Amino acid sequence: YVMSVEMSEGLETIYDEAFMECVLLGSMNFPSSLREIKARAFYNAGNLMDVSFQEGLKSVGEYAFYCAGLQSVSLPESCTDINTGAFWGCQYLQTAKISDKMERLTTAMFYQCGELREVNIPTSAQVIGQFWASDTQLSHIDLPEALDSIGKAAFQNCYNLVQDIVIPDKVVDLGEFAFANSGITSLKTGIGLKTMGESVFSGCHGMTSVSLNEGLESIGIRAFKYNNYLPALTFPSTVTFIGKEALSNCESMTELTSLPVVPPATDGDLFQVSSWDGYAAITLVVPAASEEAYKADAIWGKFKTIDPGVSAVETVDEEVTILQIFDLQGCPRQELEKGVNICRMSDGSVKKIVK
Repeated sequence: YVMSVEMSEGLETIYDEAFMECVLLGSMNFPSSLREIKARAFYNAGNLMDVSFQEGLKSVGEYAFYCAGLQSVSLPESCTDINTGAFWGCQYLQTAKISDKMERLTTAMFYQCGELREVNIPTSAQVIGQFWASDTQLSHIDLPEALDSIGKAAFQNCYNLVQDIVIPDKVVDLGEFAFANSGITSLKTGIGLKTMGESVFSGCHGMTSVSLNEGLESIGIRAFKYNNYLPALTFPSTVTFIGKEALSNCESMTELTSLPVVPPATDGDLFQVSSWDGYAAITLVVPAASEEAYKADAIWGKFKTIDPGVSAVETVDEEVTILQIFDLQGCPRQELEKGVNICRMSDGSVKKIVK
């Protein structure tokens, strides 16, 4: 059994499976000459708790430290190539630092690192891969402005991720299950988002506020299922498709506003009626000119209460007061602002007010 290794200066590459299954190997001090750690080099080295990476390292291969015993990882700025599953299953890993120069955060990099509480997302990151940090204890993330893609289940089952999430403007697509079963409390999507995948925010029990962008076109099946404390939601006017069961078990929801003039297409019921009948519990607010179209639709027409909104910009009746103010994306405002304001009035109506 290999229990210790001394690596000399001049070594540039640790090859595939070099120390695979070396379960008694406890620590490793890499030389400054090291440039590459290849695939599965320390695969299942379960007792390898302490490693020291040096500036100059460029690449860490696939599953290089899969299920290793690492407790912390600090990779140098020179290491911009970390491959699939490099630290997958490092169950004792609590903190990780990666190069701020990385642009692609690859699939399952920290997947199932069950004790991971802290990892930086580089400001230069453009892609967060599938399962990147799912099943971890992350409590905070900062999504950089350069980001344009968040992959499938990237932050799924991050129950401790109790924070507001703002999706950067360059992100066009949110992968399925991207934030499912996470602790996020509110959501605001950037202006570039077009599609939301299946179950993307399902099981986010603590989420109480959602602001969806104009320009959003497609919302996947079960996208907001089991968001038990979400009281209201607005679908932007650009939405053309909403998947089945998108709002199942949103049992605190009392109002749903759908701004599209043409009722969005669906592939089934918006609610799993057998467990909770959202059609009876929720008031559907729609454009006044589209009231009959919604009532005639096979799915939208199931709502017991359909309330037509106001189609034209109006002034405020002095006898009616404003209770709540929102922008066109459904984000709350403290007061009327320049442009169009969506206002919920004391008489129960919803008005568009221009200032």
